[in-house]
Amino acid sequence: MKFPCLCGRILSNAGSPNNTEHVLLSSVGVERLQDLIAEQFATAQGKVVLWADSWEESGAIEVWKCSDCQRLYVSPKDGFDKVVVYKIEQVGI
Repeated sequence: MKFPCLCGRILSNAGSPNNTEHVLLSSVGVERLQDLIAEQFATAQGKVVLWADSWEESGAIEVWKCSDCQRLYVSPKDGFDKVVVYKIEQVGI
């Protein structure tokens, strides 16, 4: 998939791994992901076979980041009409 950032750069996930796609997890999500993987590992004789399902079940949110302007596009796989865009307001507190 690809789409243009508001700054004009084309964002794409064509290559994997890439520096465009990121995963956002809360601390609860990290624990949930660890538990899901540990459960799969224990029941699959040492093989984790449902990695993609674990990400979804952990509550992971996909975020795309523009390397030019640093805008964040949250959950672009939900459709372009549902993407939430964040722009840097300030650097430092």
